[in-house]
Amino acid sequence: MAFNALTKFAPPELRTKLAGPLRVAAFGGGPAAELFAAVVARDLAGGTRARLAVYEWVETWRPIVDMVSDLIGEDIEYHQCDVSKSLFDGVNGHLQPADLQYDLLIFSHVLLECGRGDGEAPLQFLRDLWACCDGTVLVLDAGQARGRGCRSRPLAGSLRQVQILAGEVEAELVRINGASRTATRCDMQMFTELRASNELIADPAQVISSADTSKLQQFGQAADPQFEVGVSEEDDEAEADDQETDEKIIRPKREKACLTYTLEEQYEAYSKVEWGAAKTKIFDRFLEKVQRMLGEKYLHFLFGQARGRRSRSYVDPDFNACISWYRRQEECLVNVKRTSPEAQIDDFADLVNGEYISFVQKQYDLLGKPWPFNRAGEVIAVCINSTMLTTAIINSILVFVYTSSYSEHSILEQDIHYPNQLSVYILTFFAGLHFSLSLLWLGFYVLSYSGWIIETKAGKVDKWRDENPQLQSQLPHAEQLRISATQAKFFCSDGQLLYTLFLLAFSFLGLFVSFLFNAVNTIDLCMRIPILAKVIESMTQSVEQVAGTMVLGFCIQYIAVGAGFLLFSQGYGFADKDPVAHQISGVMLR
Repeated sequence: MAFNALTKFAPPELRTKLAGPLRVAAFGGGPAAELFAAVVARDLAGGTRARLAVYEWVETWRPIVDMVSDLIGEDIEYHQCDVSKSLFDGVNGHLQPADLQYDLLIFSHVLLECGRGDGEAPLQFLRDLWACCDGTVLVLDAGQARGRGCRSRPLAGSLRQVQILAGEVEAELVRINGASRTATRCDMQMFTELRASNELIADPAQVISSADTSKLQQFGQAADPQFEVGVSEEDDEAEADDQETDEKIIRPKREKACLTYTLEEQYEAYSKVEWGAAKTKIFDRFLEKVQRMLGEKYLHFLFGQARGRRSRSYVDPDFNACISWYRRQEECLVNVKRTSPEAQIDDFADLVNGEYISFVQKQYDLLGKPWPFNRAGEVIAVCINSTMLTTAIINSILVFVYTSSYSEHSILEQDIHYPNQLSVYILTFFAGLHFSLSLLWLGFYVLSYSGWIIETKAGKVDKWRDENPQLQSQLPHAEQLRISATQAKFFCSDGQLLYTLFLLAFSFLGLFVSFLFNAVNTIDLCMRIPILAKVIESMTQSVEQVAGTMVLGFCIQYIAVGAGFLLFSQGYGFADKDPVAHQISGVMLR
């Protein structure tokens, strides 16, 4: 909806801003979807980058915002903000009016969420923001009254209050009507100085649009012009909307020219007598044969899977026709080629919708836990930064104080490799601090993400139960064991969790075995540096090429060693321990 508003219905003042350096702030826009839409709209208008910011109450959205920032190649600021309180309240004291000067301020479904649950929304923050800022405000919320008899229905809930606020502050208001790709009615409202938009899914009675009606016209009665229904006519009787996007759908030429299923046969409808004979010949015999072969319970299960919808198509030709066109409509919606930025954003939202809702619920549950569990994201960030610092300190000390390349003593005897005992104590302190921080990092990661991953993927197990009840009944005793094994598999399939365990293992070895194991943790230090992270990413994406290069280098080394044995008649020694190499394996290993 934000992209639709900015590209199709933006007032002239906003279009001018889109064509220049655009400053955008999203309040309650945790996933940064609205910022992404604004950036795409700005690029289409020929604008340039200026400033992007997200104002959220929780810190858990920060990793997703960082991912969006990397995706668009622009920095996105992240600030804490409570929209339910005044701008000058104590919790918002760090927000200065001078820092809130943006060209576009988007309230992403946050006013209604911060309300009391009865449609009332807190508008004091918006009122204060309007008084001290000079920009365009775009409000996304659900709020349209239900009713019949008028096409443009009045606003309700939070958007009704925003509409009243616009009158109080004398802001020009423009309302925009549109339609979603699922044929449900949607409305949007925008101010010229203080602008707003709303998103609405209509009641089920409005789901069948004029496009569906025009499709039904292609059956027998559609041949008579007196039964034709215009695309602008719906259940509501009112004037046509200037922004209506419905178009009349005409039967394709390939159907008219089809020789195997002629147009006359397509218009033909069975009479009751003909349909009764066909039912007896096809359906009744099929029913009898299935019951005789597989039993009555299997047929009951089969109809249960069909949910009773397909069974009506056997006995009702009109319903059969409606279902056929409904299926065709759904296939067109799924298979349509989506190349526009708006359609791609819509597809992306559909793909992440299932995980998005469960993730938000998980993070909301964490906010209700006592401190510091309700600050898991902040704790993880502190642990990551602290482990990077301790890794750098430990390896810097090792570079300057570690001595003796070879030793006949045990690897656990570390004192012989350092000039004094003070160096060992300092390294032990930082290694213990590094291990403690890594352990804390792992614990809070499991608390924040691992449980959500198991719950999200466990939905596949529940879906399998619903689709295969006969297989579930065959495993009554092993069911709990199978579920536990599946959850353990989902738990261990998290790549970030395995990476954290990898770092923790070498931190443990660096503390209790040898400080040199802490050198492995420098990989994590490199991955936190953007330039080095891109180098590592390019190597991991082309791991086959890197492995092939290593094999090629080994072969070249092997050829050089063989040539050396052919050219030299006597062995040669090494400078480190002066051994004499008489075998190819000894030379290559050294």
